[in-house]
Amino acid sequence: MGKDNWITVLNEIRTTKGKFKPIDINENRYDFYVVKVTEEMMGYMIVWNVNTLNAVHISRMKITEDIPYVNKDELEDLSLPENLKFDRNPF
Repeated sequence: MGKDNWITVLNEIRTTKGKFKPIDINENRYDFYVVKVTEEMMGYMIVWNVNTLNAVHISRMKITEDIPYVNKDELEDLSLPENLKFDRNPF
């Protein structure tokens, strides 16, 4: 399998309309969490390929109203897969 096209995945996340739901692109399934850190709607995102566990972490992002998010104090309630393999050069 080739390198994940994270730009395509991120564009698809924008179409989720406020819901955390897996995204299917070709034969790959992706999942994600957006975490709000500040009251100014700044935070970060973790996106991963469900099958391969390849992942990307996007920090210092402005969270818009159309993207679903959790507050940083809700992190304990999330279930991230173990052994995510973060891409050091995603773009």
